[in-house]
Amino acid sequence: MSYLDHFKFTRQPLSEHASRDALWNDSRMEEGLSRLNYLLGNGLDGWVTRASDLGKSALVRRFIQDCSPQVCDPQYCH
Repeated sequence: MSYLDHFKFTRQPLSEHASRDALWNDSRMEEGLSRLNYLLGNGLDGWVTRASDLGKSALVRRFIQDCSPQVCDPQYCH
């Protein structure tokens, strides 16, 4: 029995390519998105750094999914 069956999941919960709706959303996510959008709006570069397991990858994935390809070309180095 797979863990998906065991926990009655209908999809992979930790997928590398999770949909925007599957990513958590709270005040920290909104603040992070606001900061990244500030960088984008002002033509600045930035780094997302923090301790392990605090949501950096989810933040960047969500930001990339929200970006228009005509506006920016985000680079994600895992």
